[in-house]
Amino acid sequence: MTTSTDGRDATAPDTTPGLHARIEELDDRIAALEAVTGIREPARRRAHHSVVSGLAQPRTVPDPGVLGGLVGRSEPLTEQVTGPVRSAVSGTRLPLGSDWSRLPVWAGAVVTVGGVVMLLALAATAGWLSPLVRVVCGAALGAALVGAGTRVTRRSGPGTSSAALAGTGILALFCSAAAATALYSLLPVAAGLTACLAVAAGGIALADRWRSLPLALGVLIAGEIVLPVVGGGPGPLGLGLALVLQAAAGASALRRADRDRWAVLNPVAALATAVHGLLAAVVALITYGTGDDVAVVAVAALALALGTAVAALAALRPPPVPPVLTQVLAPLPLLVSAAVLGGVAGAAVAAASGIALATVAAVRALYRGIRLGAAAAAAVLVMTATALVLDGRSLTLALLVEALALLTVAAVLRMRVVLAAGIGYAVPGVALCVALLAQPSALTGPLGRWDALEPVGAGLLVLLAAGALAAARRSGLLGAGGRPAGAWIPSVIIGLYGVAWLVVVGTQLVRPGAAGFLTGHVLVTVGITVLGLVVLARAATPASAADRSTGWAGFVLLGAALAKLVLFDLIALDGLGRVAAFIGAGLLLLAAGGRHASRTAAHTAGAGPEPEDEGPAGAGRGETATPGSAS
Repeated sequence: MTTSTDGRDATAPDTTPGLHARIEELDDRIAALEAVTGIREPARRRAHHSVVSGLAQPRTVPDPGVLGGLVGRSEPLTEQVTGPVRSAVSGTRLPLGSDWSRLPVWAGAVVTVGGVVMLLALAATAGWLSPLVRVVCGAALGAALVGAGTRVTRRSGPGTSSAALAGTGILALFCSAAAATALYSLLPVAAGLTACLAVAAGGIALADRWRSLPLALGVLIAGEIVLPVVGGGPGPLGLGLALVLQAAAGASALRRADRDRWAVLNPVAALATAVHGLLAAVVALITYGTGDDVAVVAVAALALALGTAVAALAALRPPPVPPVLTQVLAPLPLLVSAAVLGGVAGAAVAAASGIALATVAAVRALYRGIRLGAAAAAAVLVMTATALVLDGRSLTLALLVEALALLTVAAVLRMRVVLAAGIGYAVPGVALCVALLAQPSALTGPLGRWDALEPVGAGLLVLLAAGALAAARRSGLLGAGGRPAGAWIPSVIIGLYGVAWLVVVGTQLVRPGAAGFLTGHVLVTVGITVLGLVVLARAATPASAADRSTGWAGFVLLGAALAKLVLFDLIALDGLGRVAAFIGAGLLLLAAGGRHASRTAAHTAGAGPEPEDEGPAGAGRGETATPGSAS
């Protein structure tokens, strides 16, 4: 190895020219940025040249290819520069308090849009100009404003002025197309909706190109606000125009679903459509019989389909929360409008929509939140369909049967989503059953008149409680490693109520009068005590030792038996009935409780202390057995 006079390896390649070329390339880029932005930083230039002054072959002329490549890039310059240069180019990161300078621009946009709305709608009441002239003037003004905003963007890049100009122009074009369709019938409905969709989609696409979320939200929200004026008021056509805006926003949000902030377009659009749908349903209810109710239901069905499709597609990318909100809001217009339509027709529409959403909820590839939202919406729609064709006791039995069917499916398929839907049906079904069928009055005194449907309701309560517990256990929500058993105490109470009702009423059918009433209550108290002791004994077996929920269930049953003794039997029963209930329950608790305590103590003593960690060859704690160790 040869060494030069300065101590470097003479055989190693000289990297000075490459280093010099790299530094000069950076110098050319800085010069290009200064040429584009007009910013000069002499101190930085002097420091740079002081570093490279010792290198040979200086280059002081910027490379035109570097400047051309920088200016010719497709992405805006605001995405390429950072720091103070970004402030100079895009107008962002302004000094504190300078954001107030944008207020006049946006105020001008609001005032201009208001003027366009008055030109299109309010001028008609005064007879100013003809409808065609008003629409043409509004469209011409909108096109001119969009062109001006585009020109400003080409000169200085996207900013507040260009966004305000373009947004105002897009809204003017949208209002002109909407008024021509809804107010003056200058365009057929299909052509008008297509024109509005093209304008809205173009405006939000322009905001997407400029990467301006305020522009997209401004077009969406302002368009929804002016729709009641230029869209002919709340009705099927106004709801259709809101649906057009939602479709345009959904397409843009799906395209940029990788950005969290752009996903907010979906729930905002869905909320606006839901509000328009509710208003349209109310108007259809007031003007019932004019045919608008059927049209509102049809458009609301399209809104449900669009919202579900957008939510399902958006859930394939993060973030998942906005698509869930979109899914939850999508069924609201159809839910209300189907109720307004009423009768068999409204029930058929609600049931068909609920079945379609249930199919969506069954798709395991979708995000869990979307499936839960779809299942909840399906349950509400089918429940609405049931309520539209049934009432009173028939509605109660239908809800109980539907809840039992859902719980059975949840237990077989082990699907928590279906379990949640079944519980949603069970809550109103149980409330109606206690109020209309298996009334508490049958447990507080001797039986008077009764209906054949009442025992059916009580039996469904028992089956419902058993189905809920079985579905929760098979779904992993109850049992070893599941949720605390206390969360399922309401199911146990409902089951005990149904059993008590059947036993008390059944004994009175065999032995009418007060004697049968007392006998039934004694049997209920003793039976609950026996059941609690059996469950508690099962919890003491080694097979169920790890399942704490079994022991909790036994104690809950015993607590229910004691509560009935003190709170009801002591007051409502008299004579031998009270004595028999107390003595029977007491003896059972003494005998079985003592046995349970003895078995638990024996099991604990037989297990012994925890053995020490011995190695495979019997080594003590801390020692490791080796293959050749001597005993």
